[in-house]
Amino acid sequence: VNREFEMSEKLFQKTLELNPESEIKAWAYIFLGRLAFAGGAAEEAAQHFKTALGVDGAPTGAKTAAERGLADATKNAAPQKK
Repeated sequence: VNREFEMSEKLFQKTLELNPESEIKAWAYIFLGRLAFAGGAAEEAAQHFKTALGVDGAPTGAKTAAERGLADATKNAAPQKK
């Protein structure tokens, strides 16, 4: 499974290197965020979601997905109170 995560991450990074159009760029960051979150890296995930939100021309669906991902990542990155 880790190998699949690593390969997916590399493919999304490669997609970003190709300077894609706004929609693809936003979704690539969202999926990088989802991969980071699934791997337990909530802070890294939050950064990817924030980057997706900053993509000019990103479609509404991508912005909504990034907002939801950011909310989940932020909630899980915050220290737990006892």
